[in-house]
Amino acid sequence: MDRLITAIALTMVLTLSANSVSAECHFVSLREFHVTKSADPFSKGNFSPLIALEPGRYYPLAPEYMVEAPHGVMMQGRKYYIPRHLVDGRNRFSLRLMMVDLDKDTPDDLVLPPTERTISLSATGSSSNTRLVTKHFEPFSDEPQMQSNAQRFTFEFSNGPGPCDEGTSAGQLADWSHRQDNNLLRLHAQILFYDRPHPVSGHDYRPYRTGKIVAARRPLALARAFDVARVNALELVALGREAQNLRGAPGFKRVWNDYTRLVKRLALQKIQLRYRNENKIKKEASTPSLAFHPGWKILPIAGEYPVLPPEWEIAIVGK
Repeated sequence: MDRLITAIALTMVLTLSANSVSAECHFVSLREFHVTKSADPFSKGNFSPLIALEPGRYYPLAPEYMVEAPHGVMMQGRKYYIPRHLVDGRNRFSLRLMMVDLDKDTPDDLVLPPTERTISLSATGSSSNTRLVTKHFEPFSDEPQMQSNAQRFTFEFSNGPGPCDEGTSAGQLADWSHRQDNNLLRLHAQILFYDRPHPVSGHDYRPYRTGKIVAARRPLALARAFDVARVNALELVALGREAQNLRGAPGFKRVWNDYTRLVKRLALQKIQLRYRNENKIKKEASTPSLAFHPGWKILPIAGEYPVLPPEWEIAIVGK
C-alpha cells in the first residue's frame, strides 16, 4: 500500500513538473552576429540571417534585415516567440537557421544551406529567465589556404509566464496569439524594406519595381508600364490583406500606420518612359508606379484596374 501511495505521489509530482515546463512561453532574439569572410565565395554582398518558425517560412532576425559584412555586429534583434510545436518533451528547441547572401553586383543571390542546432530551453544554473547562447556555423568547407567562412551567433533565450502549452485551451490560445505576433513582426520587416530586395521564405524577392521602359511607340510604352504598375499594385494590396488578417494583434496599429505610409510614398514614385512619336522624335514621359493611382484613369489603357479596398481609408492623391 505504501508503495502504491509513493508511486501515485511520484506520478503527480512528475505530472505537475511536466505541466509547469510545458506552460512556459519561450522567446528568442539575436543579440550578436559575426562572420569571417573569405575571398571566395563571399567577396561581395550582405548577409541576412533568417530563423525557421513555421513550415516553409523564415523570419528575419536582424533589426534591419541586412547585416553588413565582414564586420557585422547585431545587437538586440527582433524577439520571436518559439511555437510550442517546436519544443520537444525534454524542453529542447531545434534552432533552424538560413543565411541569404544578398549580392549587390550581380542579380543572383546565394542562399546558404539551412543549418540546425538543438538548444535546451532550461536555464540551468541561472536565477534569471533570460540567458545568452552562442553557436558557431560553417556553411562551407573551405580550402586550407583560405580564410574560414565561420559564422558566430549569440542568441538571447527568455521565458515568459504561461500557459503556452498545447494541452489546455488557454495554452492553445496563447500559443496561437504569440504566433500571430511573430507574423506581425515578419510583415513589419517586409513593410519597412518593401521597395528593396528582401528575403522571403529564404529567397531574395523584389515585389515592387520602377525603372525605365523603352518602346517604339507611346501606346506600347504605356501598356508595358501598366503591366508593371498592375503587378506592383496587386502585390501591395496582397501585403495589406495579409496585415489585415492580423488585426487585433498587439502592435497592429503601428504596423498598419507604416503600411499606410508605404502606400502613399510609393504612389508618388514614377515609371520612366522613352519612346518615339509619329515624327520619330525621341520623347520621355512618366506614369505612376501603382495601377490604383488615379493618374492611370486619364490614360488610354484597356484592362482591369486594381483598387485599394475603400474600408482601408488610404487616400491616394497625386498627379
